[in-house]
Formats: sequence, C-alpha cells, structure tokens
Amino acid sequence: MVLNKKFKKDLVKPLAVSGVLAVSIVALSFFLRQPEQPQQAHASTNQHIARAVDQDTRVKRVEPTSNFGKEVELRAGKDASGDYYESYVKFDLSFIPANATVTSAKIKFYVIDATDNGPKLYQTSSTYKNTSTQWLESGLTWNNRPTLVGGAIGDAGKLSTKTWLEYNITSLVNTNKGKVYSFALLPDSTDVMRTSSKENGDNTKIPYAEIDFTTP
Repeated sequence: MVLNKKFKKDLVKPLAVSGVLAVSIVALSFFLRQPEQPQQAHASTNQHIARAVDQDTRVKRVEPTSNFGKEVELRAGKDASGDYYESYVKFDLSFIPANATVTSAKIKFYVIDATDNGPKLYQTSSTYKNTSTQWLESGLTWNNRPTLVGGAIGDAGKLSTKTWLEYNITSLVNTNKGKVYSFALLPDSTDVMRTSSKENGDNTKIPYAEIDFTTP
C-alpha cells in the first residue's frame, strides 16, 4: 500500500496540545511498549548461632534458703547423705526472628561427674515462685524456685565424664520463637550428676544453646 503524501506528513507531524509538544500515537505506540521485568527470587538465609547460658544455678532441699549462684557446678540428684539437688538455667533466644524456621535447637552441658541416669529437662516459668519477678541466679533458692510448665521435654540416660549432655528443644522453640526460656534439670535417680556452670572460669565448658534457623 502506498501512503499518500498528506498521511505520511501527518504521521510525524508535531501536535501542540495546551502548549505541550505531542507526537502522534499512531507512530510511536509500538516503540513505547516496554517488556515486563521478571521478578527476582529471594534465597533464604541460613543462620547458625551458639549462645552461652544467661543464668544458671542449683538449689538444695536441706538448705531451702541458701543461694548457690556463684558455684562452679550445676547438680541434679540425691547423694549418699540425703542432699537433694536441682538445677535451673535461662537462655535468651530472643534473637530468633518471628518469621524464622528453626531447624535445630539444643542446649548443652559439660559433664564433670558421670551418672548412670541423667536428669530430666522441664520448662519452667521465668519468674520466682508465686511472683512476677524474673528469677536470677543470684537470688534463686529451694523455696522460691520457679514452677514447672508441663511435663518433661527431655531425658538423659547414662552419662560419662568429660562429655556433653544435650537436650533437643527444637519443637518448643519453633512454636514459640523470640523469647527467654527457663529450664529445670530434675533428678531421675539417686545418683548426682554434676556439670560445669558459667562460673567455672573455662568458657569452653559452660552451658550453651546451639541454634540453626532459616529466614525468608
């Protein structure tokens, strides 16, 4: 088809609209089409974090008002003299984002005295018994130790000296992320288990949490 001279001239003729220079849509609409930009995929981020215990101490039934927060050992069990021990720990895991998926969460203790039947692990309230005050290792005693929350979430069997006792808390942390967790190690036998506390002076043997998680 041969365009007549008038149409060819109008195709590229500038048009003045309210003082603004316009170009014929017929001529430029094809060239102004821009292809849609593809969306970039975002890879998830993997995190591996080890965090030392924040609070740790033990309590003793025959000394119900005594505090052992500065002691270098945690204990759980009953010894030959009848002394009965429990240990309490706190881990601040508030660094875990709410949208994270926790793939592994463990808390670990360095065993310094073997036992044939290690303690059970329970979650506890984060406050002193019958109060709204957060418990601290410097103030915890047998009489004000925190109350248990639910049943046992871990159970240790036979433990050897100079090994690591670990409890898996992945399910617990994954369903309730970004908080401070408080736990009790309660005896499951008359044998006393002893582990290092954070006061022992050796940072390679203190209790710690090991967390793996991914974020979108």
